[in-house]
Amino acid sequence: MSQTIQNVLFLVADQWRGDTLAALGHPCVQTPNLDALAADSVLFRHHFTQASPCGPARASMLTGLYMCNHRQVTNWTPLDARFTTVAREVRRAGYDPMLFGYTDTPRDPRLEPPDDPDDPSQIDVSPDFTVHLPFNHRSRYPNWKAALQAKGYNPQSDHPLAPFQPATTQNGLSPAHYTAADSDTAFLADATLDYLASQAREPWFVHFCCLRPHPPMVAPEPYHSRHDPACAPLPVRAPSRAQESQQHPLLAWLLERQNLTEYFQEPREPESISDGEMRQMRAIYYGLCSEGCPSGALDRSPQSHRCLRPHPHHFYVRPRRAARRSLAVRPARLLRSAFSRAVHDS
Repeated sequence: MSQTIQNVLFLVADQWRGDTLAALGHPCVQTPNLDALAADSVLFRHHFTQASPCGPARASMLTGLYMCNHRQVTNWTPLDARFTTVAREVRRAGYDPMLFGYTDTPRDPRLEPPDDPDDPSQIDVSPDFTVHLPFNHRSRYPNWKAALQAKGYNPQSDHPLAPFQPATTQNGLSPAHYTAADSDTAFLADATLDYLASQAREPWFVHFCCLRPHPPMVAPEPYHSRHDPACAPLPVRAPSRAQESQQHPLLAWLLERQNLTEYFQEPREPESISDGEMRQMRAIYYGLCSEGCPSGALDRSPQSHRCLRPHPHHFYVRPRRAARRSLAVRPARLLRSAFSRAVHDS
């Protein structure tokens, strides 16, 4: 029995490997919430992100364009305002697209007054969204930091990663100093649930952008210890950075500039990471996946039974070769058509 879609919950998780779902047969990771979502959804098993890193990938996701067309090629590059986005199209359909998190698609500065000061909470957010709760690196997470301090936690510095500090500083591989109930993921999920519980008016469109499993590699218990490091496979890599660099000039350039402070909260050289540390870091990553994108909690929304919930990492279908030109030159028409069908077909 079909029914009209009234509400849209658009979930996105950051730096989530496409194979890291138990529902897809991963041998280690435990992802019960997303497995339940996948079992109750259409699961696109051949989705491919259009770009790396995060900003260009999100720009492609929001506009329906390849990176060569939208031209946001690095993080923090403004997105040209002439390109429509999912948020802009749903506004035309009568929704107020609410954002919890960030989009990594800064505003087009040509549309801002020359003397307009940057608002750190808005700097990495698409202007097409109504920002209900900003959460991004460059604003130093002030809202979550204030919530932690109100509960008695005391970050030791003003460093952007200070709220993520581990209980001890053993190479950044100790559990977080906060509980799972007070984590950044829980903070965003609770705020989203509070917003949905207060919405007497329908329809609504909510974009929930979870930072995790993005570094820093610090997870609260029980997620820190949920996965056995011995189960985590080691990466395939050359014995030394010099040998790794010989594979390609771009790889050599990147390795020279690789910064691991977000992984360990202290400077580390890649070759100084032991196999044991690498396995534990991957186990912590799996733990962040187990905690991240808490669709089970969000399902408790009173309106969830009338909600379209795109899978966070398998939402967009890779277009066939013959369709690439159409996708690139007619994004507005495609977005309007696709959303109109999803909302109004019954």
